[in-house]
Amino acid sequence: MVEKLVEAVRKPANHRYSVSRGIYKLRVAICDWYKRRFAVELDPDAEAIVTMGSKEGIGHLALAMLGPGDVVLCPSPTYPIHQYSVIIAGGDLRTIPLLPGTDFLASLQDAVRTTWPKPKALIINFPHNPTTEVVELDFFRGIVAFAREHECLVVHDLAYADLCFDGYAAPSFLRRRARRTSGSSSSRSPRATTCRAGGSASWSATGRSWRRWRASRATSTTASSSRCRSPPRTP
Repeated sequence: MVEKLVEAVRKPANHRYSVSRGIYKLRVAICDWYKRRFAVELDPDAEAIVTMGSKEGIGHLALAMLGPGDVVLCPSPTYPIHQYSVIIAGGDLRTIPLLPGTDFLASLQDAVRTTWPKPKALIINFPHNPTTEVVELDFFRGIVAFAREHECLVVHDLAYADLCFDGYAAPSFLRRRARRTSGSSSSRSPRATTCRAGGSASWSATGRSWRRWRASRATSTTASSSRCRSPPRTP
């Protein structure tokens, strides 16, 4: 991978501004990865964009979809951009404790009962940083059911899809998408964590366009007790 990066840097044609949503072949590669890894079909023209890591993507996504006073739910603790993207965009952040032995989905329902106005979005991150908590696909069924019930958007940061151990394979929230389901996710190689400033070696993909983000059909709600290791991200 490093050799390919060096090879690309030596090409004068690469020393110019890129297309704002990312070059087409890279967006195709993103969609191909989702198809191979999660059996998820994505349209490279309408459902994938390239960003300098999921942090930059989530930050700008919040600016695009949130206005002053929009309520956003987010686990606590969490990776800083999940909360600060809401604050920077002028939203109203409400945190949900993510602690050992607690039912996060039940905590979400409790939070909604005491929240006004109703939440516009939920930002989640599994495999989770910093707790290393992981979930199974049934957990996302519960998230989709929650989002559909309360008509809120869901943003899922899948930055650590490739940092799993002991036979665990991280699922994608996009596996639960139906007619109007969507999410945000990203992935990067564990060897590329420092190859981000200036020229990103990571990418993000969105499901559907932002204006169509809604959650749809799902059923049961269970979370896995499996664990994975999540090293800190670089700033």
